[in-house]
Amino acid sequence: MEARALASLADKSGTAAALNRAEQAFETRNLGADPEWVSYFDALELAGEGSHCFRDLGDGHRAKYFTAQAIDPVLTPPRTRAFIQTVSAAGSLANGERHEGVALATEAVELADGLQSMRYLRYLTDFCKALRSVKAERELSQNFDQLLKARYPKLALPPAA
Repeated sequence: MEARALASLADKSGTAAALNRAEQAFETRNLGADPEWVSYFDALELAGEGSHCFRDLGDGHRAKYFTAQAIDPVLTPPRTRAFIQTVSAAGSLANGERHEGVALATEAVELADGLQSMRYLRYLTDFCKALRSVKAERELSQNFDQLLKARYPKLALPPAA
């Protein structure tokens, strides 16, 4: 959580140091001594936290690196995959890979199946803002906008530039 907070403040070196400490603590943990409330936190969750940090820092390459480690095709539930796919989509946009970003975001919307989490809706809105800022091909953004309007009619999309 420290790394996430530092990433939100655009503190790249602080974020990297906090993630490094988290990875070291994770590697040396004693599974039998962990409290039950943290039992869900595994290597996939840790990678997911890293992906969010680097997305917030605008480091698309590292965000995508961590998202690749955060999803297990069998174990990761669709809701979590939708979150991580949206983070990966933002990483693709940051890397200048507009088509891949939209494809990942489209897959995330389909995985979410109408998920109404405020955090997820914020991720989608942020993705749309980023898509507008990279001036994606009109058809590319229009198709994605149509999908969002069909699945999330109440979502306030940022205006097209």
